[in-house]
Amino acid sequence: MNKAQITAQPLYYIFIIIVVALVLLFGFNMIRNLLETQEKSTFIQFKTDIESAIDNVYNANPGTKLTYLFLVPKDTSEVCFEKVSEGTRVRADSIYSQSFLNEKLTHNKANPYCVRVVNKKINVIMENKIIDSKSIVELS
Repeated sequence: MNKAQITAQPLYYIFIIIVVALVLLFGFNMIRNLLETQEKSTFIQFKTDIESAIDNVYNANPGTKLTYLFLVPKDTSEVCFEKVSEGTRVRADSIYSQSFLNEKLTHNKANPYCVRVVNKKINVIMENKIIDSKSIVELS
């Protein structure tokens, strides 16, 4: 071996170490972003599911009572339903969620009415009621 080959070998090892470190760094970053996107999509699915359930009960016969199980983001500990003048605001204590309003939903509990999350899921009973000659979905 000549002298140039001996001095070039450590440069190859340093280059390989740098490439492996960059691949690991970008890989972990992409995995973290993927998990965050998954939780955001879980919230969007929760919002879609709860609005679909409200519409389903709203369009049913008065007195219809249905039980629903909703999946929520993993960092959620409770989901609250707060009565406001326009309807009911649904909010979760998750960094991935935003509150949203539904004018067909109400409840007869303390305001805000909060439901505890168990195993990333909440269990809610919705009933179609006629209040002041108006059809409404009530949480019970």
